[in-house]
Amino acid sequence: MATKMQKILVSGDVDGKFSQLFQRVETVNKKAGPFDMLLCVGNFFASDDTEWKLCLNGTLKTPVATYILGPNTKELENFYPNTEVEELCPNIMYLGRKGVLTGPSKLKLMYLSGIEGRKSSSNHFTADDIKTLERLAEYENSLKGVDILITSQWPKGVSKYVMPPQRNVDENGSQLISQLARIVTPRYHFCGLENVHYERLPYRNHRILSESAKHVTRFLSLGKVGNSQKQKWLYAFSIASLSSMDASELVKQPVDVTENPYSLQIIPQNETLLVQETPVQYFYDMNPTNTGKRRHENQNFQSKRQKQWKPTQPTGPCWFCLGSPDVEKHLVVSIGNDIYLTLPKGGLVSDHILICPIAHFAATVDLPPEALAEVNKFKNALRKFYDSQQKIPIFFERNFRTQHFQIQVVPVSRKLENKIFAAFKRCAEQNELKLQTMPDSTELDIPSGVAYFYAEIPSGERLLHLINKRFPLQFGREVVASPDLLDIPDKVDWKKCPNEFAQEKQIAEEFKNNFKPFDFTNERAFQKQPTIFLNRKKTLAKKKKSLRYVRNVGLGFKTPREAIEGTYIDKKCPFTGDISIRGRILTGIVQKMKMQRTIVIRRDYLHYVKKYNRFEKRHKNMSVHLSPCFRDVKIGDVVTVGECRPLSKTVRFNVLKVTKGPGSKKQFQKF
Repeated sequence: MATKMQKILVSGDVDGKFSQLFQRVETVNKKAGPFDMLLCVGNFFASDDTEWKLCLNGTLKTPVATYILGPNTKELENFYPNTEVEELCPNIMYLGRKGVLTGPSKLKLMYLSGIEGRKSSSNHFTADDIKTLERLAEYENSLKGVDILITSQWPKGVSKYVMPPQRNVDENGSQLISQLARIVTPRYHFCGLENVHYERLPYRNHRILSESAKHVTRFLSLGKVGNSQKQKWLYAFSIASLSSMDASELVKQPVDVTENPYSLQIIPQNETLLVQETPVQYFYDMNPTNTGKRRHENQNFQSKRQKQWKPTQPTGPCWFCLGSPDVEKHLVVSIGNDIYLTLPKGGLVSDHILICPIAHFAATVDLPPEALAEVNKFKNALRKFYDSQQKIPIFFERNFRTQHFQIQVVPVSRKLENKIFAAFKRCAEQNELKLQTMPDSTELDIPSGVAYFYAEIPSGERLLHLINKRFPLQFGREVVASPDLLDIPDKVDWKKCPNEFAQEKQIAEEFKNNFKPFDFTNERAFQKQPTIFLNRKKTLAKKKKSLRYVRNVGLGFKTPREAIEGTYIDKKCPFTGDISIRGRILTGIVQKMKMQRTIVIRRDYLHYVKKYNRFEKRHKNMSVHLSPCFRDVKIGDVVTVGECRPLSKTVRFNVLKVTKGPGSKKQFQKF
């Protein structure tokens, strides 16, 4: 079946000259039509609305379905509705600020209204709008590209590799539109505003010999309707939708094709920080001004599109990876799905807390969205907890000379709220640091690997410092311990205020008990022990029985106190569940603790070889169930396990007793 072609007209700035536009379109439509649509770029309206009133009352009518972009100046905003995609008058459709329109035969039309600005509005677009269009392109057509892109403003640098237009318009171009064109790879790109007719040679969207072939892009700029310079302002062409074309036909390269004129940079190199005041982000250009090295133009885009939020591997022992043998588990006070809370070594105060990821991530900006959401849930829970104690928390993070990121949370008295911001500023000036205050509506988006210090204070300010060379490692503690706040300068260095193991364990238990009403990790689906009846409507009962089922496994094994007094529900626990120990009793050394409620133990034994009349050292690993009543189990501890009914395909033993190990998990110990 033959590919259906769509016939399209594109007009430059109309500037309110609707009579002249419609007359010319009607002539062309009769001669070479019929055309499916008319696209208008640049300014469609003018301050003089005389002819527009004729359109509204039906005196002037467009012969072809007409699609227009939004305003480029504030003066023309009153012609447009507040809603997106609306028919302004018969056959004239306002597309909206940005989006993708699917036309006849699945033709993909991407549009972007307005000019580049720092604040998103009806006549300005920002980097967030470019990101939205990028996601739309990915969703709509799996990144094959779009058929047509229409913008009012020119892209910056479009005349690279070819003869430039008659007058220099590149200084009015938009770097963000260049970025958009580089990412969505349109087959045609039209723009206006500059009253210049310029038809660039087609450019390729792939790198020769390093990428598979892609279709080319043709860029055209059109003049204003009825301009005195005789610049062409109406363009007619036929196009088949990208999805309906044969791949070999689509990627054919014309003889005069050039290299892609756009480099993939979101921010110009002379601009290090772009602030936007609507849901926006901070973008940083960390590229050197002139490295002399050739970079892959698709590198940044590919890394963004293929980012899979995978944790990195620590280069050495990590104190904060929860599965690491080096972690101080007696300090852990709450564990979520991706994040956990722990007390620090040498805390400033007894309720000083660290928010850490369970997996190995170097900074908050590297976290996947679900983990970042859990960080915010922990922050809100801590705010409520400290509020119950008439305190307010200070959050700060240092992504500098750290392997595993931690968000430090230090509470101070509510009376000190007005002094916190001044304390940060004063300490920053003393250390010659530049702290930037982030607007309330912004988000933080810093490239992975960039060093920074970030703080959130109770008054609502968020402070950021990009670290270039030097930075005091204890800056956050120095601020909080300063005379203006906690006034404990002797505790700035955590190594100078250590606690004994027993004291740390006691502080952790106290914090855990106090934080329990605010800990959302305790909010689980309803569970109960199968032997407990929860109906308390009996009125004749004289004494209240404990709603906790505990059993004695026998064989001389003592029931742990946590099983008696705890609230956990574990149907596989031999002390609180319906699990009988009915077989062998074995002993082994804890080898791995990476699974939930299941550990791997190593059993060393001597095997007699009859042929040589001697014994050989051998070992066997086995998976066993570990009840939550055993909380302080570490790798290297000696556990006694009892055989029970199969709990899973590989687990047939339950831990009955834990004995602290000698310290080395590698040594041979015969059982």
